[in-house]
Amino acid sequence: MAARDRQYGAAGAVHVRHAGGLAGRGLAPLGGFVADQRKYYAAGVLEASRVAELEQLGTVWSVHASA
Repeated sequence: MAARDRQYGAAGAVHVRHAGGLAGRGLAPLGGFVADQRKYYAAGVLEASRVAELEQLGTVWSVHASA
């Protein structure tokens, strides 16, 4: 299993446990993953299928919009 697939799975588990929030205490590795995905999205290099998967989890692409 690829590392990003494990992180996607972790994001999904957190999403379910925290009613849609991809943040919380003790989730620094996941936070880094989300930050990387936002960076790749902004650069336009994130695959459309990955964008769709992350959006299905409720990913907010703008840090400012999530504050």
